[in-house]
Amino acid sequence: MRDRLTYFGGGAMMLGLLCVVGARIWPEVGWVITVAEILIAVGVLLLLARLWKHGLN
Repeated sequence: MRDRLTYFGGGAMMLGLLCVVGARIWPEVGWVITVAEILIAVGVLLLLARLWKHGLN
């Protein structure tokens, strides 16, 4: 479970950062930055859940 939380949390944050880059390339597409914010928030929450459940091990 710890690995899944780490992989999904890190993956969501990386996709969110890619969406931020996409929003800089295509600024006329407004939903890309919204998706980026959601993905980064979900990634942070998953990584915090992993930290809370398993600690730093």
